[in-house]
Amino acid sequence: VYKDLDKVNDTVEYLSLIIDNFSNFFNPNNELEEFYLKDMIDENIEILQSSFKENEVYFIMNIENTKLKAYKFELLQVLINIINNAKDALVDKDIENKLIFINSYVKENNIYIEIVDNALGIPFNLSSKIYEPYFSTKDKLQGAGIGLYMSLSIIKKHFKGSLINGRFEFTYKNKTYVGEKFIISFPLILEKS
Repeated sequence: VYKDLDKVNDTVEYLSLIIDNFSNFFNPNNELEEFYLKDMIDENIEILQSSFKENEVYFIMNIENTKLKAYKFELLQVLINIINNAKDALVDKDIENKLIFINSYVKENNIYIEIVDNALGIPFNLSSKIYEPYFSTKDKLQGAGIGLYMSLSIIKKHFKGSLINGRFEFTYKNKTYVGEKFIISFPLILEKS
């Protein structure tokens, strides 16, 4: 009971931090921080774990613990948004073996973060619309349709990077899956604009 209460308290404090920082989402006066990518993801995945375990969604992570100089909170919000969208797709489509892969690598002084699910991918006729404001594939009560729009804006404006996605077929443990792959890329060291 005490362990569960501690976890609830940690989650409440975390959500309070998100609410406090949400008002600064597009504030150009945010400070750049130095942090390690894997540490940041590990800390926050743990907070999300109970919801994901309840829905039998499993993470497979291959993340380099790369040191970044960036807007930590904004990157976290982008990652959580994409991960939550993947979870929702896996649950809504009632996928039997629900998987989310998070990978990262460095190439030519840029960090690449890939998030891949096995939720059968976004239908081709919708894939060009997912970054439009107020477009959602979810029920109106589940989503306002601004998550990916905001994520793309953050990565382009604040990170001088890109956010792309596409249908992806892959093999894991001798089984072939189809899902959606999102790739976030930006420079390892950002300069304040």
